[in-house]
Order: sequence, then structure tokens, then C-alpha cells
Amino acid sequence: MHTINCLGLGRVVASNHPDYEKNDIVHGTINWAEYTIVKTKDMLKKLDTIEFPLSYYVGIFGFSGLTAYGGFFKICKPKKEDKVFVSAAAGSVGNLVGQYAKLFGCYVVGCAGTKQKVLIFQLYKVS
Repeated sequence: MHTINCLGLGRVVASNHPDYEKNDIVHGTINWAEYTIVKTKDMLKKLDTIEFPLSYYVGIFGFSGLTAYGGFFKICKPKKEDKVFVSAAAGSVGNLVGQYAKLFGCYVVGCAGTKQKVLIFQLYKVS
């Protein structure tokens, strides 16, 4: 049986490595499974101080955040007061692009597939 690798969070349940103890929270490449055996320290980073909610590490600090940031600031290269249209604005990347654009001073219009998704997007948008 093969497992799927992903960027995620985990809690150490047992460790033979001196840098990791039981109940440490780690971030990095793990398996999409209930348990992952990690054989190299390079695949994980211990979260020493948790200043942010854990969900940030798989959202804004994860691939969605990196994709949104790179796409918006490095590819689009916006200017303040630009008009920005965000497709799939209720999705993990589109939601962040909309918020980055709003914080940057752009006028933002987002679209979503259903009225419920639009409502969700409105709840989380930057005022």
C-alpha cells in the first residue's frame, strides 16, 4: 500500500531523536495517514513556540499561502488601487489573494460557485 505525502502538522507520539520528544508539534513532509514514520530530521521542523493557530501552518504559512503570495505579488505585480478579479475567491488560494489585494490597497471583486461560498468569503474578507 502506498501513502500520499503532504505538507502538514503532526504530534510526535514516539521518538529516538534527541531533538524531538513525545507531544512535540512538528510541521513538514508527512504522510496522509494516521501515523508517519520519519527517518530524517530534514523533513520536519519543530514548532517551538506556537504564536499562531495551528491551522495557519497548513494555510497561510503552507502551500496555499505561498501560492497566493507568489502569484499575486511576484506574477501579477499589482499597484495600489488596481482592480483585482479573483476567481474561486472562496477557495484556499483565492481567499488569500483577495485578502492580500485588499490589504495592499486594491479594489477586489471575487467570484465563487455558489451563494453559500460567497457568504463564506464575505465572512472572512478584510474590511
